[in-house]
Amino acid sequence: MLNYKNIRLNTDVLILLVLIIYFMFPTQNSSLDAYYYAGCVKYNEDLFLPHHLLYNFFIWIFTLLPFDIDTLPLAIKINSVWSVINLLILKRILIKLGVQDKTSILYVLLVAFSFNYWRYSIENETYIIPVTFSLLGSFFVLKAFDSNKALHFFYSGFFAGLACLFHQIHFFWWLSLFIGVVVYNKNAKNIIAYLLPALLVPLAYILGYIFYYQHNIDAFGIWEFTFRELYKGSAELKFSLEGGFFMVINTIRMIIEVHYPSILNLIKKNIWLITPAFLMLVLLILVIRALFKGNLLRRKNNVVHPAVKVHLLALILQFIFVFYSESNIEFMVMIPLLIALGLMPTFNFNHKILKLTVAVLFIWNLVYSIYPNYKYNHFNDKILVNFIIKHPNDVFVVKNQVVKTMYFYNTGKSGDNILYSKKIQSEQMLLELISKHKEIYTDVIGKPKAYNRMEFFKYSLSEKSFEKYHTLEILNYTGLYGESKVYKVF
Repeated sequence: MLNYKNIRLNTDVLILLVLIIYFMFPTQNSSLDAYYYAGCVKYNEDLFLPHHLLYNFFIWIFTLLPFDIDTLPLAIKINSVWSVINLLILKRILIKLGVQDKTSILYVLLVAFSFNYWRYSIENETYIIPVTFSLLGSFFVLKAFDSNKALHFFYSGFFAGLACLFHQIHFFWWLSLFIGVVVYNKNAKNIIAYLLPALLVPLAYILGYIFYYQHNIDAFGIWEFTFRELYKGSAELKFSLEGGFFMVINTIRMIIEVHYPSILNLIKKNIWLITPAFLMLVLLILVIRALFKGNLLRRKNNVVHPAVKVHLLALILQFIFVFYSESNIEFMVMIPLLIALGLMPTFNFNHKILKLTVAVLFIWNLVYSIYPNYKYNHFNDKILVNFIIKHPNDVFVVKNQVVKTMYFYNTGKSGDNILYSKKIQSEQMLLELISKHKEIYTDVIGKPKAYNRMEFFKYSLSEKSFEKYHTLEILNYTGLYGESKVYKVF
């Protein structure tokens, strides 16, 4: 018993070393949402956004502590800490599901260094913290299945419901646990115990709507507030060929960074950075070889625990939702953990291949994404933001929407004079804009391309849109993707 505890302690220390790695490489290329949420916290605005009701408020609580640190880097560190808490809980669940300690730590490290999970562990986004509560819901449902105690079912429902208050996307995890309780327990008292704390979710939305946003009691208003992202179209559900294409890309990118413009730019800077690609090739050859030899993985003979089936259901539901939400990679953050819980306990994997996979994942993602995002700025648009701050009365048409939220984070102002190029959906709109303001500034002309989802899904102004106007170069600056220029258009 003592030896087992010592082993577990050592592997927990290894997980804590992951936190040091996360702390070492925070991104300096935060998303437009990350800047916006940090701005909300910084200026005490919109602390209860309905799609992730408690997230901003939760981060705001930490700003009350005597830390001499700006809001955005503070929020990033909080997410890093919570990410490692997730890994510690995940390991406990895997061990309770019968996975050996030395194997569970490899599964945990696979999650820790998978690209999408690592990426959001060093960013101020809303996807890491709710995972903690869903995992606690899973931990207690596992205890509930083993103990048949109503209190454990209550705890499971409480934490799974709380996760939904940190992000609505965790409804599918909550639903899967509920289905598991109904199918594998069939005890009315325990089902009620799981469902009862779910009442906190609508109660929290009602309180936020009435007391924070100061609206009158109105059933439809509360409903519309709760599902505001659907009404706005920000979380639109639909099928498209483009969505299917990005589903394939993002499923790969969930594990490794495959953004080829960034990777090619890095290799051009230093040819030795092709090494991770060589290591990945070696890994693939070894995996294929082990697969043909039949020693890559073997199905366990023991009976599958109901909790494993429950998490497999959650994995399937989550994939379906992602597929119908334009394959948004943000909604895939929990998938590596669900894979670990829904598939890994069923198989015995080749340990040598597992260790090598962890090492290659770490090297590939660190070299091709994590370190460059820490070291370099993709566009260096903070220079443009500083220019806009100095010209508050001028109009700017910008290529990257993050400029507006970066401006908000730095000034506390909404930036009504900053117009996102994709919002100007015709050259006629551009003509009317220039006619109204006489002259405008833009960074659209010659802007390096990011080659992301936004480039494919929506119309955007191009250089040709400005050919009929006079332009004067005012400012230029360089980022990882190349040189950007700011022009006066008149």
